[in-house]
Amino acid sequence: MMAIARLDRPAVFVYGGTIRPGAERRDIVSVFEAVGAHARGAISDRQLREVERTAIPGPGSCGGMYTANTMASAIEALGMSLANSSAQEACRATSGSTPSVPARPWWRWSSAASGPRTS
Repeated sequence: MMAIARLDRPAVFVYGGTIRPGAERRDIVSVFEAVGAHARGAISDRQLREVERTAIPGPGSCGGMYTANTMASAIEALGMSLANSSAQEACRATSGSTPSVPARPWWRWSSAASGPRTS
């Protein structure tokens, strides 16, 4: 973003999207909590591995409002990225919960962007 601003050239930041929650709505915070519970002896090794295995099912930035999602939101608020792009998921679910498939590319968000204008 600093280079885009410094070079004074037309550019748009395209954010790849956030990760989907895993099984039972597990996310990165679920892993943090499970590690703490395991350290206290509240859950077994098997339960910890299950949370770790199912919490992060595919591609995307960390699911919490941490650096990647915060910066994507700030960059969108500055008008330097595509509108509504900071809240998009990196993948969408298929008929089952897994596997995931890549989300529709940003240039296909509307049918109007699918071809040249005629008028």
